[in-house]
Amino acid sequence: MTKSRMGRILLSAAVFAVGTTFLIGTVRVKTKNAIITVKHNGVVIHDKLELKKLTPGGSFDKEVPEPGAIYLQDHGDPVVYRNIWIVEKK
Repeated sequence: MTKSRMGRILLSAAVFAVGTTFLIGTVRVKTKNAIITVKHNGVVIHDKLELKKLTPGGSFDKEVPEPGAIYLQDHGDPVVYRNIWIVEKK
């Protein structure tokens, strides 16, 4: 498979800051939304798109700063995924 046929998803996760309140105590507040770039078959589909809504995942039903699982959807259609790499940005 040539590079031009590959897909790529780059995700910068949402950023959280820690604060305190008198009634609740320690809280984590989102200070920056997640950003995503998607490239499929050599074509940029989304370029640095800000995800303004929640980005929950894995076993979380709300957005949290902890890492979680990544799910690949197929919506019941026959789909094959291969050569998937998950690399933490440094």
